[in-house]
Amino acid sequence: MHRMELIRGSAPSFIPRYRRPSDLEEGIERKADDLLKTGKVQPSTSAFGHDPVLPKKKEGRWRICIDFKPLDKITVKQKFPIPRVDDILDRLRGSTVYSDFDFAEAFLQISIHPVDRHKAAHHTRTDELEYSCMPFSLVNVPAQRQRQVNHDFLGPMNEGWRVIYMDDVLVFSRNVQEHLQHLRRALQLLRKKQWFVKPQKCSFFMHTISFLRCHASAAGVEPDPAKIGAIQRWPLPMYKRTDVQKSLGLASYYRNFIHGFARIVASLTDLLKKQK
Repeated sequence: MHRMELIRGSAPSFIPRYRRPSDLEEGIERKADDLLKTGKVQPSTSAFGHDPVLPKKKEGRWRICIDFKPLDKITVKQKFPIPRVDDILDRLRGSTVYSDFDFAEAFLQISIHPVDRHKAAHHTRTDELEYSCMPFSLVNVPAQRQRQVNHDFLGPMNEGWRVIYMDDVLVFSRNVQEHLQHLRRALQLLRKKQWFVKPQKCSFFMHTISFLRCHASAAGVEPDPAKIGAIQRWPLPMYKRTDVQKSLGLASYYRNFIHGFARIVASLTDLLKKQK
C-alpha cells in the first residue's frame, strides 16, 4: 500500500482547472467515469487539487494523466533500487526456455493508503475526485512499484528463475521440464498476490525472447536487431549538443556488447566536455 509523506509544513498543492475544448473535456469525463466504476478513484472534498494534462500518444489519440508536479515538489522522495539491465541479462545466460508477463497498468494495481488519498485529488469539469490507487504520474510510483513486485514475486531470497523489471516479469529455465515447474509457481504467485496481466502481452515457452531491448536464447544474449538498426539510421550530421547526447545514450545501452566502446566514442564524449 502506497504512502505519500509530505515535507513538514507544506501547504496543500492546488492547480486551478483550465478550460479546454468540449471534446477533450468529454474525454476526461469518460475516463473519470471508467475509473469511478472500477473503484480506482472516488469522490473527494480535498483541499488538494490537480488538473489533467493530455499528451498525445504516437497513434494520435489523447492520453489522460494528472499534473502532480506541485504535489511532487512537497513529497518526501522514496528510494528503491531499480535492477541493473546488465545484471539481469547476465542471469539469463544458460537458459533456453522463456515466458514473460506484462502487468496490466501495474501502478493502478497498488492501493494508496486511505489516509493519503485526499492528496491525489484532481478535478474534472463537473467533479472533484481522488485516486484510491497509484496513478503513474506521482513522483514515487517507480520506486513503490518495484518494491511491491519484488516483495510479492522475489521475497528475501530470489531463487534465480525469474526476474522483474518495472512492469515485466520474465521466467527463464534450462529446459522445458524445469520451465513447466517454474511457470506454474509464477502463475500461482500471480493468483495469490492478485496481480493482473495483459493476455495479449504474455508469451509462453519461447526459445527466443525479446527482453530489455535484447534477444535471449540458448545461443546467449545479443542486441535487438531492430534497435541496432535505429542506431545505424541515426541522422547525420549532428548539429546540436542534444543530438550528440541522444545518440550516445542510445548506443551506450549496448556498450557491454561492443569491445573498446569508450575508445570508439571518445571523440564524441570529448566534444561534449568541450561544450560545457
